[in-house]
Amino acid sequence: MTRRWRCSFGVNLADRPRVSSFKRFLFLLRIAVPSLRSRESGTLLITSLLLLLHTYLTLRLVKMSTHLSRTVIGCDLTAVASAILTFLVWCLPTVLTNSSLQYSVGILTLQLQSNLSRYFYRKYLNQRVFFSLASSPCGKELDQRLTKDIESWSLAVTMLYTRLLKPMIDVVLFSYRLTSLSGARSPLVIAGYYTGFAAFTYACAPDFEGIVSEQFARNGALVTAHQRLVPYAEEYAMTQGQNFHRSLMRRYLASIVEHDQWASYVRGGYELMERLVLRHGSVLLGAAVCGAAVFNKHTEGISAADFMAVFTETSYLVRKLAMSIGSIVENFKRCFVLQALTSRVYELQEGIQQAIEDEAGGGAGEVVRGNYIEFDRVPIVLPTNEVLCKELSFYVKRGMNLLVVGPNGCGKSSMVRLLGELWPLQGGRIMKPRGDQIYYVPQRPYMSHGTLRDQITYPLKASEVLVGESTLLHCLEQAMLDDIFLKPDITWDSTLSWAEDVLSMGEKQKLAMARLFFHRPSFAILDECSSMMDVEVEERLYSVCHELGISLITIAHRRSAWSHHNWILRFDGCGGFMFSPVRFEAEGVVVLTKIVTASDPTMVGREVRLDLSQYDG
Repeated sequence: MTRRWRCSFGVNLADRPRVSSFKRFLFLLRIAVPSLRSRESGTLLITSLLLLLHTYLTLRLVKMSTHLSRTVIGCDLTAVASAILTFLVWCLPTVLTNSSLQYSVGILTLQLQSNLSRYFYRKYLNQRVFFSLASSPCGKELDQRLTKDIESWSLAVTMLYTRLLKPMIDVVLFSYRLTSLSGARSPLVIAGYYTGFAAFTYACAPDFEGIVSEQFARNGALVTAHQRLVPYAEEYAMTQGQNFHRSLMRRYLASIVEHDQWASYVRGGYELMERLVLRHGSVLLGAAVCGAAVFNKHTEGISAADFMAVFTETSYLVRKLAMSIGSIVENFKRCFVLQALTSRVYELQEGIQQAIEDEAGGGAGEVVRGNYIEFDRVPIVLPTNEVLCKELSFYVKRGMNLLVVGPNGCGKSSMVRLLGELWPLQGGRIMKPRGDQIYYVPQRPYMSHGTLRDQITYPLKASEVLVGESTLLHCLEQAMLDDIFLKPDITWDSTLSWAEDVLSMGEKQKLAMARLFFHRPSFAILDECSSMMDVEVEERLYSVCHELGISLITIAHRRSAWSHHNWILRFDGCGGFMFSPVRFEAEGVVVLTKIVTASDPTMVGREVRLDLSQYDG
């Protein structure tokens, strides 16, 4: 049964040039283990030495067990007691080695995960890369890939390394010991048996990589669907959307069950053959090889106790050798799981790299530094190449307060994204001050993890700036949020779930304005930032902005905010715009007193009266 599968980043892997799985793995491994002198290399070395020591101690225990069998058959009580004591003494370092090995494996897994996570966080949390990925189809499983998949990849690498290296060491040492007891034929017969099975498996095994990748993708889709629903719990409950979402979740679950049933059928058929050859076949092979090794040995003059000792050691070595080789063959199946995880994690790298290349490639336009904001013949083009405005030209200097109006989808938010350099500039020129002189206040502000101090100083940490409580309190007073301390459990050092229901949306918007007043930039972009506030509060906050000398670029549907602006940029929704000083009159009439720039050059210098009452929120 053949199934084509798609990665959850929305890219058909069959249609895209692919880096080989091995090169992908090496790329991630070089990040996880940066150099031969790194701590990860040291942990790998310690783990390898512990595995070698474990096998050596196992051989010593085999000899002790053989000696114990010989003394028991010899009926010498003193010798038996001595053999038991010696055996117990050797058990102590074996147990210590096993515990140390488990600890070392756990530490190695954490180190690999830590290095990969830091690498991707450094790349992913770049301004343009973050926005590009988060707003694309790639963004729907970013949390799964950045957390669970990296953790699973690190664990898979560590477990595969130990589960392959240990049996390999066992094969070498057990083969050497078995050869000294019964000649080279026994190890060669066992190795030939499993090599034949490995060749057969390589040629006929199912596509485990595709199976596992599809399983991860479908499980990730269900997890993401749940996570996307949680923030809208209130709307979900109020609109009685349970039937819709129950049906959606059932479809996701049915998809997982269908795939897992098919995968279990395919995997079950393979494992049936695997168990027959590796387990039951190994028993028969071990008995045959052990019998041949013992009975071909010259036995004249050997006591029953010595014969039993030889048989015990030989049978144990044959069994362990068979198990070790079988373990190597069986663990190669884990390579398919690692291969699938490598593909998922590397797809994240490809998405990040594509975003970086797009950023480096940029567009035909240029962004320059200056003392004010200016768009000069800038096309507003969506990532889908849809043109919203062919050539936008306007400026905002100190003392100007610009109101941006227009119907939905006309280019207001797109203009802000171009100003923030979130999209490549396809033409023209944008002049803007340095980043700390422009501050963005959205409708639904982000509440960071941390104390109340951190909420005000965001994106700076309060511990990174020298600021007193009086300054922060003044910012809260200006934002009319100083009554926040009347709420239970809220102090300057409170670390609460600020993004949850600790504050209402109106209070969150006030807190975002307190941030603005703390940073006091030259320019502020206000995107529906007062939509949840009372009109009186809104009036006060705009007045504070003027008092602090902050020039505004405001997107607002509420007419109550318009009077605080003296310039207007009006989009008509059909690709046209007009930029002019403005005067507001009664009944929704807006007067563009003298148009400075417009998509229609014949409008420049004119006075235009517009009825914008349809934009009044």
